Amino acid sequence: MPQPFSKIWIIGAVLIILAGGIFAWQYFGTSEEITNWKTYKNEDIGFEIKYPSDLKEEWKIPEESFTLHEAWGEQIGKRLLLFSMTDSDKIYGFGFSIYSNFRNLILEEFSQKLMEWMKLECHLKTTENIFFEDKQTPGVKFIFDNCNSARTPDEIINQVLIKENNNIIEISGIGSLSNSEFIKRFNLILSSFSFIETQGEEMADWKTYKNEEYGFEIKYPSDFFIENYQDGLGFVEKQYQGQQVHYPFVGVEFIKTPFSAEQWVNENGTEVNLLDENLPPGFDRSHNYLYYGVKDKEIRVINSLQFFQFYNAGISGSNNNAFVRTKDSTVLINIYRHSSGMGEVSKNIYNQILSTFRFLE
Repeated sequence: MPQPFSKIWIIGAVLIILAGGIFAWQYFGTSEEITNWKTYKNEDIGFEIKYPSDLKEEWKIPEESFTLHEAWGEQIGKRLLLFSMTDSDKIYGFGFSIYSNFRNLILEEFSQKLMEWMKLECHLKTTENIFFEDKQTPGVKFIFDNCNSARTPDEIINQVLIKENNNIIEISGIGSLSNSEFIKRFNLILSSFSFIETQGEEMADWKTYKNEEYGFEIKYPSDFFIENYQDGLGFVEKQYQGQQVHYPFVGVEFIKTPFSAEQWVNENGTEVNLLDENLPPGFDRSHNYLYYGVKDKEIRVINSLQFFQFYNAGISGSNNNAFVRTKDSTVLINIYRHSSGMGEVSKNIYNQILSTFRFLE
């Protein structure tokens, strides 16, 4: 796949995802045609969208070069790229992406920033404002042609950008205007977009922990209590209160470091698990790693914030970790689920606690 083609997906993905609403459904296709399609669901932002099951899928982590533009925005989480399996001269594709919008740019300006970053020189053919039936969320659909990276004379880029809180969802498509299959599928993808309910009512009676020093707040279940630790605190089920046992909990840890979360983990972690019977030849047991058995690294966006998540296992128990940097980038906050021989806090409760994390204004 040519590099320009891959880069174009960064812009298109966010647009299509958010733009699906009532506009797409009114003008494009029927539900019967997408019955057997796959579903892309993002529970953090609260939407889902369908796509053809016969497309080739590629998940792309944020490119390092994109982080240079964090003054105006940053790709958060992986983006999904979809490619047709037809002849090379008829190939087309779609993309779904999510970006943070640090400077609260309008969609037209954000689209321009993305195009500039991708070094795409195109003619803006049309612009159309769109809204969704179930939510008055504004979006803009852009169509570009005559791009410097075009593979065919009539190649176009369809881009839909949606502004949802401090995030921008991009849904994109690239293909030939004369390719009726590409045009139809793009419209059907848009028509399948819908917002989904996020967790809420069951957390209505939860308590709130507020930290003025690092400027954040987070909620926890009312039947949990707070236990203070040397490097942070833990939310613990009341059944363990007063007991001198190695109980499970959800912890909040503060790490003062100039490193990013990924750099910190790479520096202080190893994939080697000390519980394995056969350790790699030459492994230095005397090295004091903070995290053993590191795996499942991923970037996830929660409440417009980018979290670096991973799992690690050790002799005293295992952790599901979620790192986020403070606004001044001097401290890493790790919200983690610690499992022990006594059991574990449910993954659902842990994810709900994570979903309530917010920096104070």
